[in-house]
Amino acid sequence: MGFDEGHPGRNRSRAIVVGSGPAGLLAALALRETFRQVCVIHRGASPVAAPLSRRDPGRAVSNDAALLLLAPGSEALEDLSPGAVDDLLEAGAVSFEAGAGFRWRSRGLEAGGAPNGLETLSASRCLVRSVLARRLEKLGGVRWVSRAEVIGLDVAEGTQEVRGVFYRRLDGADEVQWRGSGLVVDSSGRSEAVEGWLRRSGFPLPPRCTWGSVRVGLRSVCRWPGGLGEPRHTWLVEDGAVSASLQPVEEGRWVATISRPAHLPAAASSVVKELASVCETLGAPKEVLLPPPRWRREQDSTPGRFLAFGDARISFDPVFGMGWTLAARSARRLAHHLRQDPSLAHLRRWQRKMRPELRRAWWVQRWRRRLSGVKGAPFADPFPKGRWAQSRLLRVLNLVDSPSRLLAPGLWHGLLPARPTARSADRPVVGAATMG
Repeated sequence: MGFDEGHPGRNRSRAIVVGSGPAGLLAALALRETFRQVCVIHRGASPVAAPLSRRDPGRAVSNDAALLLLAPGSEALEDLSPGAVDDLLEAGAVSFEAGAGFRWRSRGLEAGGAPNGLETLSASRCLVRSVLARRLEKLGGVRWVSRAEVIGLDVAEGTQEVRGVFYRRLDGADEVQWRGSGLVVDSSGRSEAVEGWLRRSGFPLPPRCTWGSVRVGLRSVCRWPGGLGEPRHTWLVEDGAVSASLQPVEEGRWVATISRPAHLPAAASSVVKELASVCETLGAPKEVLLPPPRWRREQDSTPGRFLAFGDARISFDPVFGMGWTLAARSARRLAHHLRQDPSLAHLRRWQRKMRPELRRAWWVQRWRRRLSGVKGAPFADPFPKGRWAQSRLLRVLNLVDSPSRLLAPGLWHGLLPARPTARSADRPVVGAATMG
């Protein structure tokens, strides 16, 4: 077994982040102020050397996931690392207004959002990783361990605290190496590897809440389809089974992300047929398996000095575009907590403070699908009438306001269908003039 510098259980000046996705890099930005070194262990090549735009020599464009940073996420990212939003825009990220730049289509109905001043940032996952990794490299204090896989946690028997990780290189070497740390942050995404780490260390698995079923995602890069009118971020839902988003990214490209049940053939969906008929694709579509949205609940029996972050803690349907926003807000709150608690004595307080915000986003995700996609839903229109109602709904969907704002009677009046009763014609109109 190989060892790095330091002594087990006494290396409090280093933090380890598992995974180099957007959530993992945001966690590294939050940790670098408290720890002398942040070590990022990930399976791929170094994101610092990755190009800002992923091009495939064999095709015009290689498929990549599209990410949305809602207005609360942009504010959190700018607080966490001033200038990061400008770096993303300079690299080619697209900014559009979440109200006027939004279109909702469902069950043959279509509605556009009302202007609300909420700016949304949109970019490919490759560009986001490259910009954040280069910013971390410029700030210093980050060490990259590329092409490596974490295989277990080193837990102290007496304190039940994580004091390091065991990992193996993916270049063919079978030697297991150890790296000590004062905090381990799991940002490995939707992977189930963390459950194996905890089980081998003798810890019970944290309770988790899942919603929905396994879905198949179809991702395609295209040019703006002229058949859909002026360029807008488009949201499509079909009977609760198939959902899709058409999202602008850098270099004038658009990413169509379609999510459907695993048992439903892609050719059977009218959403897929519609996008295929109007989009000019720039490469073969890529199909990916999407585990159901999941929320791992923290508990007192989990090891100390170990955090789940990003999709490793809570994941969403990628069509909804809330994961990057929640990761940015979690990172800002974590950085603020570490300034007040540098000794990590009350780390669970950060988890408890984030719980209401995660619960709100979880509720919004379920509500969006039920509102506009369920057959027989008691709503006549997927979007309310009137600028006031549309603006309020969009503020909730963009995680600006609490879902309790949807309890306003005026909003629900625009959503519920009119159901005249048999006696409505016989009732006198209040205030009407009478003829004598």
